[in-house]
Amino acid sequence: METEKFNKVLNKMLSAIDHHARTGKHKQVDFHYRAEKRTSFGFSDWKKKHQVESTRSFLPEEIFLSSDGMLLVRGFDNRYNLKQFSKAVPQHFRSYRLDRMTV
Repeated sequence: METEKFNKVLNKMLSAIDHHARTGKHKQVDFHYRAEKRTSFGFSDWKKKHQVESTRSFLPEEIFLSSDGMLLVRGFDNRYNLKQFSKAVPQHFRSYRLDRMTV
């Protein structure tokens, strides 16, 4: 991943994490997760082709280093960002690799 693109993702995540640490409230970050860099799990071709086009909304809480030496962001997928849905359906806790994200 290019350094400039990586720094852009990192800065955006750090800003949202800092906001969460100061206020206790989440700040949403929208990003794309490159499907061609995913694990070898047998997803359908349709999912792999169209996933790059879809934006993910994420509520980051922390950045940590995995045992493999990868930087990961931990937080909640914000799939249900309308209040009436977010109260009915719990948010999904996830971790994403920083080197696979683009903003």
